[in-house]
Amino acid sequence: MIDRERKPCLAQPPRDALGDMNAAMTPTGATERDGNIGLPLGCVAREQETYERFDPCHRDVSLRQAWGVDADARVLLHVGRLAPEKNVGLALRVYEQLRLYRPSLRMVVVGDGPQRAALQRAHPDVLFAGMQHGDALARYCASADVFLFPSLTDTFGNVVLEAMASGLATVAFDAAAASVHLMHGRNGWLAAPGDEDAFVKAASRAVIDAAPDGPVRWQARQSALKADWPSQLDAFEQGLKTAVMQHHAEQVQHAALA
Repeated sequence: MIDRERKPCLAQPPRDALGDMNAAMTPTGATERDGNIGLPLGCVAREQETYERFDPCHRDVSLRQAWGVDADARVLLHVGRLAPEKNVGLALRVYEQLRLYRPSLRMVVVGDGPQRAALQRAHPDVLFAGMQHGDALARYCASADVFLFPSLTDTFGNVVLEAMASGLATVAFDAAAASVHLMHGRNGWLAAPGDEDAFVKAASRAVIDAAPDGPVRWQARQSALKADWPSQLDAFEQGLKTAVMQHHAEQVQHAALA
C-alpha cells in the first residue's frame, strides 16, 4: 500500500530509459505506453493546500474595484509564465476580440517572464500584476470570473485546478490535464487542440455563463474538491496495479510462445 503520510515526488525518467518500461505514469492522469495514451488514472498527486487556500470565499470587492470593474463586469484571468511556449498571446487576443462586444470586460495577467514587456506594450489595457503567491494569488483567482488556459505544452497545469477550486469558469484546449478535469459545458469549456477560433468561441460562452452564483462555476469548484489527495493516490495505486498485471500477463504469454 502507498504511504499516505508521505507525498511522493514524481520525477520524469531519462528518455533513453523509457524503452525498458512496461508503462509510464504521465502527469495527465493517463498511462503512456508505446507512445499511446490510455487507461485514465488521475495519478498526479496534488497538494492539499490547493483546496484549502483556493476558494470562492476569497473574492475581494476592493481588489475588483482596483481593477476598475463593478459587480456585474466580467474579468478574464491568466496565470502563468509569460513565455512563448505558454501561448499567452492567444489569451490576450481573446480579450481583444471579446471586449469589442463587451466593453466592460477586463483582463488580468498574473506572472512574469521574457514576453512580459512586449505583451504590456502591445496590450496597454490589460492589467499585468506580476508574480503573486499564496493568499494574494488566491484573492486574484477568486476575484476573477473566467480563467483562460491556452497552453498546449503543460502536462498537468496546477493552475487549472487552482482556478476551478476558486470557482472560475475555465477555458482550455481539450488536452492533457484539462481534458481530465473539465467537462465541456458543465464545469468549463474545451476547444479542440490548436483550434484558436474554437477557443475564442468557448471563451465567449464562458463569459456569458460566468455569473458568480451560476451552475458552471459551482460545478467547477465541486470537481476540484473531488480531485483531492487521497483519491489521487488511490487512483495512482490502482494504475500501478493495472500496469503490473498487464506486464505479468505479457510475460506469461511470451513464455507460452517460447
